[in-house]
Amino acid sequence: LGSIALILIGILNVIWLFVVLFILQVVGLANFDIQRQTEINSAVNKNRATSLSAFSLIGSVSGVWGTLLFGIVADKYGIPTSYSVSGILMLLSVLILYLC
Repeated sequence: LGSIALILIGILNVIWLFVVLFILQVVGLANFDIQRQTEINSAVNKNRATSLSAFSLIGSVSGVWGTLLFGIVADKYGIPTSYSVSGILMLLSVLILYLC
């Protein structure tokens, strides 16, 4: 849901639709984060704290690098393209997660 909303944000240029799709994207991202934490928590039995800390670190590092890289994409190709690219990458990551 969030990834599709991000792709549509990049394609459409209507402000009220942007607000609605952005809210849908935030809700979809929050739902994905809860599912991810539940899967990690149930999959790890030994060294649970270390594993959760490692996933938290990976999330923080990817947040920093993702913001930087999508800022560069937005600078070169525009903000709508940056939204669309991030939505496509998010959709691919969700598909990979569910296929594994």
